[in-house]
Amino acid sequence: MFEEKMKNTAILSILFLIGACKKTIKNESISTSNSIKTTIEKPTLSGHWELLKVNDTLFDIGPIYGKGQTQPRLTIDTEKGFIGGFSGCNGFGGDAVFGENTITLKESVFTNQLFCGDSKWEDDFYDRIENIQNYTFENTNLKIVGNDGRTMEFKQKIYHPLENHSWELTHVNDSAFVTNNKVKRKPVIKFNFDKNMITGFTGCNGFSMSVLFQGNGYKTIKEPFVTKRNCDKSWSKTFFGILKNNQNFTILDNVVILTDTNGRTLRFKKEK
Repeated sequence: MFEEKMKNTAILSILFLIGACKKTIKNESISTSNSIKTTIEKPTLSGHWELLKVNDTLFDIGPIYGKGQTQPRLTIDTEKGFIGGFSGCNGFGGDAVFGENTITLKESVFTNQLFCGDSKWEDDFYDRIENIQNYTFENTNLKIVGNDGRTMEFKQKIYHPLENHSWELTHVNDSAFVTNNKVKRKPVIKFNFDKNMITGFTGCNGFSMSVLFQGNGYKTIKEPFVTKRNCDKSWSKTFFGILKNNQNFTILDNVVILTDTNGRTLRFKKEK
């Protein structure tokens, strides 16, 4: 009888240990699974970055250069050894050497030299870019630390496929566009989703147009501002008639087709 009780006790002990092991394994599995789910993929340095903070303080370019002005940005290409971007006033760029957590410019950046008012911010911004001690990633943000310990933090900027390119007109309603004596160059347009603008060249006049981008289309907010060169008025009427009354746009590789509410189309190819 005593031996049978001891045997039963031993069996219960073994079962308890097996259950405990299973529970431990299960908990470890859950812990591992959770750690995988919460892992944030480290971003790559190459790409587009928009300024978010200066010395850990949220930064807005508006009070410096005016409401609606584009925030300073960086464009980094580690393969080509290039760093450039926009200061809030001027475009800039320069050759750079990229090491492990380091960015070293070979010389001072070149800029567009536009005058936007007080240059204090721009001078400070370029000084920071030209004197980088190291960089780190904080979640998906890029934090740059200067030789003097000052910092700038950038968030990743994801551009729409239509942005950052010029688009040259190739077809109107499936017919190839051909230049003539009055329209001597092919029209070109550019999209700016931040400012809700379409700008470009009709083949004769420059223009800008305020729009509201909505899904795969846009709505014209104001009549286009157009320069006053005396050109083919018939062509301008056709061009803006389609451009202003957009129904949708379709992107096919390096081609974009703008279709108006009457089914008329303008087809553009991406410029190299």
